[in-house]
Amino acid sequence: MNYPFGRKLFHIDCVLLVIKWALYSFTKSYGQKCFNEGKNIKVNGLCPGPVKTSVTVSENSSLLRGDIPNKRIGLPEEIAELALMIVYSSMYGMNGHIIVCDGGETLI
Repeated sequence: MNYPFGRKLFHIDCVLLVIKWALYSFTKSYGQKCFNEGKNIKVNGLCPGPVKTSVTVSENSSLLRGDIPNKRIGLPEEIAELALMIVYSSMYGMNGHIIVCDGGETLI
């Protein structure tokens, strides 16, 4: 799941919003289902904010930075490191959660 739609009000397409919430709900419900069935499976999701890509390296980047408290767009490597931390850590207690990594954008 990308970008924190649903965690903060954005003017976006309704279909996209429904899909984002479906993924959010699926992560929580399937995480609980796996736990209840005694499976050793962790189900978590990442919700990054804007990430620097070839698409965001335009003049829109400065507009995006204005909404982010730490005043910069995230890097793909930062999201990858967070994903690796979740996958390879021994955080068995974390299950059914969405981790928001948006530079503080949803705090506003």
